[in-house]
Amino acid sequence: MIIKNSILKDAIRELKSLKNIFLWLLVLIIILSGFCVGLKETSNNMKKNIEEYYKTTNCMDLKITTNTGLTYDDINSIKKAEDISGIMMVKSLDVITKVKDKSYTIKVNSINKDRSIKNNDYINRLILTSGRYPSTINEGLVEESFLKDNNLSIGSLITLKPEDENLLKAKKIKITGTVKNSYNISNNYETSSLGNGKIDYYIYLDINDFNTNYYKEAYITLNNSNKYDIYSNEYKNYVNNKKEELSSIITSITNQRYETIVSNINDEIANLEKDLNEIYNLEIPEESISESIKVTTEELNYNKEKLNSIKNPIVSITSRNDITSFLKYEDEITKTENVSGIFIILFLVLLIIVCMISITKIINNKKSEITLLKTIGYNNFYISFKYLLFALSFSLLGSTIGSFVFSKIISLILNIFIKESYNIPSLFINTNIHYCLKIILIISLTIITFTYIYLYITIKNKPIAIKRKNLKLKKELIKASIIFALCSFLITTPILLKKSNEKMINNKYVNYDLKIELSNNLSEEKKDEIIKTLRENKITNNVKLNSSYSDISSSSKSVSNVLIVSGNTKSLNKFFNLKSDNILKENGITISAKLAKLLNIKKGDIITLDNFSNEKIKVNKINQDYTNSYLYVTPNSYNKLTNQEITYNSILIKSNNLEKNKLVHTLYNNKNVINCIFKDDIYNNQKNYVNLFSNIMYMICFISVMISFIVIKILLLINKDEFKNILFKLNALGINKYKSMLFIFKKYNIAIIVGIILGILTSALTINNISKKVLLYIPYPNLLIYTLLFIFIMVLLIFIIILVNIKFIKQKRLC
Repeated sequence: MIIKNSILKDAIRELKSLKNIFLWLLVLIIILSGFCVGLKETSNNMKKNIEEYYKTTNCMDLKITTNTGLTYDDINSIKKAEDISGIMMVKSLDVITKVKDKSYTIKVNSINKDRSIKNNDYINRLILTSGRYPSTINEGLVEESFLKDNNLSIGSLITLKPEDENLLKAKKIKITGTVKNSYNISNNYETSSLGNGKIDYYIYLDINDFNTNYYKEAYITLNNSNKYDIYSNEYKNYVNNKKEELSSIITSITNQRYETIVSNINDEIANLEKDLNEIYNLEIPEESISESIKVTTEELNYNKEKLNSIKNPIVSITSRNDITSFLKYEDEITKTENVSGIFIILFLVLLIIVCMISITKIINNKKSEITLLKTIGYNNFYISFKYLLFALSFSLLGSTIGSFVFSKIISLILNIFIKESYNIPSLFINTNIHYCLKIILIISLTIITFTYIYLYITIKNKPIAIKRKNLKLKKELIKASIIFALCSFLITTPILLKKSNEKMINNKYVNYDLKIELSNNLSEEKKDEIIKTLRENKITNNVKLNSSYSDISSSSKSVSNVLIVSGNTKSLNKFFNLKSDNILKENGITISAKLAKLLNIKKGDIITLDNFSNEKIKVNKINQDYTNSYLYVTPNSYNKLTNQEITYNSILIKSNNLEKNKLVHTLYNNKNVINCIFKDDIYNNQKNYVNLFSNIMYMICFISVMISFIVIKILLLINKDEFKNILFKLNALGINKYKSMLFIFKKYNIAIIVGIILGILTSALTINNISKKVLLYIPYPNLLIYTLLFIFIMVLLIFIIILVNIKFIKQKRLC
């Protein structure tokens, strides 16, 4: 009993003597283990959160849009299809509103009358975040961003201006509340025929405010969609099969309605022409004839104009997978997972190395004591217990606090970053008990095992050998270099990843200013009319294009992509920034680098085009495009693959003097123009998505700087006695205490320089590897960046060394 108490007292006394090192090691483990768990939990919580959000709001699986409109009779026809859970029809309208001299294009949607949770037909349920729902036709709901961006509040009035004033009953709307919509989680809005060609905000009005009997959109949910992981291939295949089935039903409905509308107008025109002929034959006063002719002619001309203005029936069926925000959120989850995996390993490696070096130094400093205890007969357990208790205490306590407490702080901070980029509720911060225990076991067992092994080796040696065995300077410098290299790597890597991500977004893989999407089966004469309109607007640089979605297979994996066929293969480089050696060749294809990496395809590989009877074709070139999944073929290759002549469904234009508003209005007046997509809008949307990743990189960089401070503090603490003795001797010789501090830099300057160089080089190699294979970013090899990083980290580490040794500088005596 006395021996046990003696062992325990000795261990407690030892812990007290090492309390500073103990506390800093504890803080290091808390931060690193918490950050590892927080990063890992965030990607999992992001996925669970969006799944729960879509389930709670009954988010649509499919969306039908048609320019001919839908009725409840049409919905009954759609409901006959299998696996339909719910259908919600929506009246929508694009309008212009002006707020404080700023003009916006706004999409107005109707609010469902029955908003009961039990109503399966209430799809994309709005989440009221403030205020109340409208009670009359002159009230409406807006997005939170609309109020924030324009410094408005609930109760403010806005005026809506549709193209046709008769389509809305009330145009001056009072804002009664704000909402979130799961359909739009990232402010990535649709295109419009008004304003600058894109929707800026959504507003929701009472359905009675719409003065039309037709519904422009319909949202559909499927019975079995909740059985799948929403980002799995199984879900995508399930929804795509239903999309094809519904497409034929809706196309038949819209074509029939179009034919009916056209037939009715033609009948009206024929009747008016007949009436006009009869008027000429009437024997009535000339004044009456003239008036009748005028009225009938005006009505006839109106119907003819109405007939010419009717656009060909356009049906669009999209799924969640076609929504940019849905895909971008998936991309964010993937990026967060990839980043987590990389940095978790790095953080754990740094943590274990620092702990091992610390324990090694502590044991080495106590070798004389160990020798004495062993000489006078103490057993190995008595000698080892206090060191094992020391290692177990800070590793187990630190990893437990970090995994279960500090990780929540990391998750909360990341949650703020996510909410800044996406319009979603706060993350459900769930604790993955198994992963927390895994981190605790890895850290604790590794440290305690190393401590035991090193103690065993130390105690096993003969006492005289223990006394003579000392760490040499070279070994100490190597350890310090490794630590500085890891710190440098951890600071450098997030900065380079951020730069790579930004360069990927800013790099212009497409070089056109506007893409005009055309109606299906449009004649060449009609296309030439649109090109003539462009020339009238002084736009001459254009090319016809066929772009369509297709599936490409390699090995066991299949990926959707955009198949591009140009009417002028030689000019394709001007519009898609293909390299000069990437000019398309016959009997082969060119694919983007993103597509190549997703499918692990190399130049010369044979791939399968699933949409064209599983035709096989050779990859001639890979274009360095890491943003888009594009596949380029020549018209002749396309004709061979499909056994039909190519038809072009879009026009690309390039112009330095592009007047957006004027051109959009002109183009959308043409009934054969479906959509106008501006390149600037695409890139502005892409830039919005880098915010979350950039914030995560900033956070990792900040944590890395904190860790560097703690690591250097620990490094200097374990060498404190050595430094004090040497600095005291220098002080006794009359050397200024500030100059004495240069000793520390002299001791570590080689380690710092070597460590920074190793860290930056390793980081560059890592970025070059993961950029293409994992995150699909462009490598960022820039000598200026690396030089600035070297200087920055050098200054940072020197500053930290001064900061953690400020007590030495202030001391009058160094003993």
